[in-house]
Amino acid sequence: MLLAYDGSPGAAEAIRGAATALGRRPAVVATVWEEGLATTPMLPSVEFGMAPGPVDVETAMEVDDAVHKHAERVAAEGATLAAQAGFEPTSAVAVADEANVAETLVHVADQRGAELIVLAIGHATGGLRARLLGSTVHAVLRHAHIPVMVVPPPTQERDPAPAP
Repeated sequence: MLLAYDGSPGAAEAIRGAATALGRRPAVVATVWEEGLATTPMLPSVEFGMAPGPVDVETAMEVDDAVHKHAERVAAEGATLAAQAGFEPTSAVAVADEANVAETLVHVADQRGAELIVLAIGHATGGLRARLLGSTVHAVLRHAHIPVMVVPPPTQERDPAPAP
């Protein structure tokens, strides 16, 4: 089974919820990180008539290395959490984003022979942020060739019920 983990409370709850529902079984915890962030041109851009500034290759490599190491720590934290929740044996993998997070997770699940992908629903309450967070779940559901378990956020993070 592949457990997607980004360090958020919702992702931790998804791991605990999956362990409760599915019992002891092997799991891989995957954290996806964005490679090349330091070389991605930000404003100004040619769209606004200004060329992006020069990229310091050494700094870009240092940023990538730091982001990768952070992702490894997050994945290891998720594996510890998964082991505490009852998964066995658990392993952690930090994976560079290939195209987008959803496709990367599906690819890792395929590579690892996973029979299930476990994801958390983000806690955003509306607007663009909710659409972006939800888009990963929807894309995984569209692209996965195996079952996907989607766990809602912890009760305190859910949208409040409307007043009667």
